Amino acid sequence: MKQKEFGVKGPEVTISGQGTWYVDRSDRKSAAAALRRGIELGMTHIDTAEMYGDAELVIADAIAGASATTFISSPRCCRATHLVAAPLPPASDR
Repeated sequence: MKQKEFGVKGPEVTISGQGTWYVDRSDRKSAAAALRRGIELGMTHIDTAEMYGDAELVIADAIAGASATTFISSPRCCRATHLVAAPLPPASDR
């Protein structure tokens, strides 16, 4: 999947990302599975924001156990514009 540098001297991220607006208002298990499938297909850029409700909880479920590094764009994290989440072990192994 095509990638581009995020900002100035930022990490390389996929130019196609996954949005999470209203992702917490549906079946969370299915939403996490959809995000996880996107990651598996190479879409490792996920966008979220505080106004998206509990989207971060769905994202956490989606990236748990992911083998790829996932780039999460969020203004909520300590005034940062992004954070990079390295692969995590499955929730059952933590």
